[in-house]
Amino acid sequence: MLILQDLKFTNMKTVFTFFVLPLISLQDGPRNTKVEVTPPGQILEGSTVTLTCKADANPPVQNYTWYKRGGYVPLNTWRVLLFSKIQPEDRGEYYCRAANGIGQHRDSPSVSVEVLHGPRNTKVEVDPSGQILEGSRVTLTCSSDANPPVQNYTWFKVNESTPVASGQHFNISNIRSEDAGHYYCEAGNRHGTDNSSAVSIRVKAGHSEPWQPIPEQKRK
Repeated sequence: MLILQDLKFTNMKTVFTFFVLPLISLQDGPRNTKVEVTPPGQILEGSTVTLTCKADANPPVQNYTWYKRGGYVPLNTWRVLLFSKIQPEDRGEYYCRAANGIGQHRDSPSVSVEVLHGPRNTKVEVDPSGQILEGSRVTLTCSSDANPPVQNYTWFKVNESTPVASGQHFNISNIRSEDAGHYYCEAGNRHGTDNSSAVSIRVKAGHSEPWQPIPEQKRK
């Protein structure tokens, strides 16, 4: 830094005297801590994702610590948090902590990591469960974990090539013996499809007994 001092005039000539003072470096703890996600935007299952912690500090940040919101165990202590093949269970909110030994550490705001993936863990629930009386109603419900949510549900009966129904719920309102068999559902979104295990529908033949009045007991 140059400071102008002692401006003198001698024989109509200007004489300048300069002093060079050393720069003063102010030490400061981390500020403006933030996380950058690469690539930005939507993240597809199996892709590589990096989270980079950045902060302004003098001296530079010496220690980085990564956390997942809701967890208290540090994930790692590097500047970069790397997911080489990100999975649906990696979704969540992440933040980093920066420290340089000066002042308090600073946590970044959380960033949300959403992982897009096709359906998985697809399963069928039957209501009512167990053996079903002929002529009664039964409902099969398909559920699956997917992001974005499942867009198409298709129902199949084992050993039949064509679908028997569509939609998340498959209702058989007046079940017959020929409806017995094994059923499964296929769940799909724009990232893929997944089939459930087959469930067994057993139909018990039923018949209605003719109504008879209850005989009155004779008085003694």
